[in-house]
Amino acid sequence: MTKANILKAIGTVAVINILARLLGFMRELAIGYQFGTSDVADLIITVYTVPNFLYIVVGGAVTTAFISIYMSVTDDKEKFLGDSLKFIGTIALILTAGVFAVLWIFRGTLFSSYIEENEILLNGLLLWMIPSTFFLIISTWMNGVLNSRQKFGISTFSSLIFNLVFLLAAVGLSFLIGPIAYGIGALAGAIFMVFYLNHHIGLKKILTPLERLTMTPEIKRMVWLALPIILGGATVQFYFLIHRYFSLQLTDGFVAAVNYASKLTQFPQALLMTIVTTVLYPLIAKGVKQGDKLFVSSVYFRGLRMLGLLLIPAAIFLWLFGTELVQVIYEYGNFTEEATTMTAPLLKIFGLSLFFISANTFMTRFFYANEISMTPVLISISSVFGVNILVILLFIDQYGAAAIAWATVISSGFQFILLLFFSFRMLGLKSAENAWLLKDLVLFAGILTASLLFNHFAIFESPYITVAGGLLVLLLAFLLGIKILRIQIKQILNK
Repeated sequence: MTKANILKAIGTVAVINILARLLGFMRELAIGYQFGTSDVADLIITVYTVPNFLYIVVGGAVTTAFISIYMSVTDDKEKFLGDSLKFIGTIALILTAGVFAVLWIFRGTLFSSYIEENEILLNGLLLWMIPSTFFLIISTWMNGVLNSRQKFGISTFSSLIFNLVFLLAAVGLSFLIGPIAYGIGALAGAIFMVFYLNHHIGLKKILTPLERLTMTPEIKRMVWLALPIILGGATVQFYFLIHRYFSLQLTDGFVAAVNYASKLTQFPQALLMTIVTTVLYPLIAKGVKQGDKLFVSSVYFRGLRMLGLLLIPAAIFLWLFGTELVQVIYEYGNFTEEATTMTAPLLKIFGLSLFFISANTFMTRFFYANEISMTPVLISISSVFGVNILVILLFIDQYGAAAIAWATVISSGFQFILLLFFSFRMLGLKSAENAWLLKDLVLFAGILTASLLFNHFAIFESPYITVAGGLLVLLLAFLLGIKILRIQIKQILNK
């Protein structure tokens, strides 16, 4: 792809993904509006965590491993497509059935805090939500095929369809049948997404003639590459499972409060990471296969810099105006002032992890493209299950839910440092120049100073005015700063 085509693809993916993420976020807003931080909200969020976890972890590993192997297959690519589809379909079916069996049999133990008053809702959510796992995993393989063929817009549009159908079915039906509608919406959205993707791929053609599954050398390579990636992806997603586990030990409502706060920080992360995994990863994998170290190093350092320029100012904004932002976005219906008091402090802290978590996901893709998957996995495990849990255990009694948020910041920062170190040592990545680092630090200092002054002197009764004013000051400080410091955003993208 030419530079112009790459930028066009990134722009297309960004626009579609913003719309898709907004629809997904509107679903979270609907849950907050209808159920606030109640047990029902906790239950919907907790059950959906399971298919979403497998979708991101298993599906993400499938896409990453598939693209890496598909780019290196030179002979019969169509045969590899059929073999990989049969393998992924089998794994998705086994996982879905196994997870459903475990959750159903042990639901009395796993959901003990909900079983007495909400057993019927729990059973219904399990029956509707868990089967969506199969379709979600299959959809990730289909997106991998489309991304490998550089049909980025089509693959990204599938997530918009999923979120749109999920939102419409869940919210629309909830007025008729209650919160069980969110389970129906999850399954309907996943099925519609697969039908849409199938229209552009044609699974029947790929699977014809129908043959039994065989473990070809390419499939074995894909499996051995995917397994560590699954473990690595799982450790990142375990941040959110760990959030759920420790939140359940606190007073009622903190599962939902932690979820609402983390969802706000996930929005920019998910947007940027979709661009990386959809557009850049196939190009990174291709560059690695061709031995183009100059191109790979250039993408690595320019990518990290752009993440910093976009996300560090966002973190400053969340820290200073987090309370008003929660009021503007969430405080309607059953989401009360008390819910804001629970959610806002968590949002401010979670915001400090914005850059680290996004940069960590970005950097791991370079290891995977080199088919080095164990190193980032070990780093991720030590960060999430070591540093993260240790910080929570040490401080949760004293600081409550805030300890969960601070643990995420500290552990993701620890992971960032290790990944950066091993990127230099193992991948041989080198930056052509480092003068930009000082410029960016000065820019961030200027944005922080301007935002602090506004926050201190400009006091408004309306949170809407505060948020709008804070956003305007931050944007003006950013634009003035890059002009004074001569930071060429366009040059960073096109260089």
